[in-house]
Amino acid sequence: MIYLPFFPLFRFLSILFSNGSLSRRGILNCAKWILKIAVIEPFRLIDVIFFTGRVRRHRVADDPIFILGHYRSGTTYLHGLIASDPRFGALDTYGMLFPEIYASTGKLLGPVLKRLIDALRIEAVLHQKMVDIDDPAEEDVAIMTLGGRETPYWGLLFPKKCRDYHDRYMAFTDGGETAIDAWRKTYLDMIEKISFVNDGRPLVLKCPSNTGRVPQLLTLFPKASFIYIHRNPYDMFKSCSSFWDVVRRNAFQDINENEARELVFDIYSQMTHAYLAHRSLISNDRLIELRFEDLVADPGSVLERIYERFSIPAFEKARPHILAYAAKQSFTPKSYSLTPRDVSDIQSRWASSLTVWPYPVPSPADGSSSL
Repeated sequence: MIYLPFFPLFRFLSILFSNGSLSRRGILNCAKWILKIAVIEPFRLIDVIFFTGRVRRHRVADDPIFILGHYRSGTTYLHGLIASDPRFGALDTYGMLFPEIYASTGKLLGPVLKRLIDALRIEAVLHQKMVDIDDPAEEDVAIMTLGGRETPYWGLLFPKKCRDYHDRYMAFTDGGETAIDAWRKTYLDMIEKISFVNDGRPLVLKCPSNTGRVPQLLTLFPKASFIYIHRNPYDMFKSCSSFWDVVRRNAFQDINENEARELVFDIYSQMTHAYLAHRSLISNDRLIELRFEDLVADPGSVLERIYERFSIPAFEKARPHILAYAAKQSFTPKSYSLTPRDVSDIQSRWASSLTVWPYPVPSPADGSSSL
């Protein structure tokens, strides 16, 4: 942790200037980030001074569960189901929003902020649902919120550099060992903080970019278990397209609809290729692959399979928590249309994954999706 006052601001400005021009909307969005950094800075210094040593001395459990899968493939839902078991720890939304002060205030201010957000009915922009401070969240988003360079999620704010960020900090095809070492340090710092706030409980961690990091994650946590969730690619394509519509409205740079479409195809291909190339590194008793559609249809049975595969005891104690979480979720199918070009591009550009996980081809005219 850095003791230098306003270091996060300097770091954010450095990232800002290194990514090129901003849109007019992006300038306004940047101003919100700078305001947040300035307001939180005194409390960040208190956190650094009084909690850095305690976090460093904390021992992280060496057997986390990593949830892998592409954006919009059901990773968020699966994360929530497993994290509902009180025996596991997870980063929550408060920690994602305020990682600078998570160690010192996570247990104190989280409940207060939850009541405020519930009263104001604040919406989570990307997930298009009401914010719940207790919901599990992604560590890469927290790293970005903290101002760490070492995450591909900066590509969502700087979409013109989205491929570069995924190359460097997900697939590690750019930057070599230098990029891997920088990511490893930043990632471990965040995991230590998450574990500290969760009193050392085994962690369940979900981040789509981890799908491309299997070798690096196994180096850090040789005893880790992995769940890969996949989804009908035709449904996922439309869901990702809608996701990018939201991203484009909140990014710091403008890209057009066709540029966003190409990013959907390229990042899925890159992420899936990396996973398929490295999944053999994971022992069979520490890897399970799931269909999103099966998870939605019967979450209790699917979670029981996960617990059995990883030899997690006493599933019956977890079942009420899991089913209670599932009952709060809504998956109302939304109608959508696929053009002949969409269907053709999915079949050709995602052919390798369709060979491994086959799904029926929909009519180009219609379809439905739960997300």
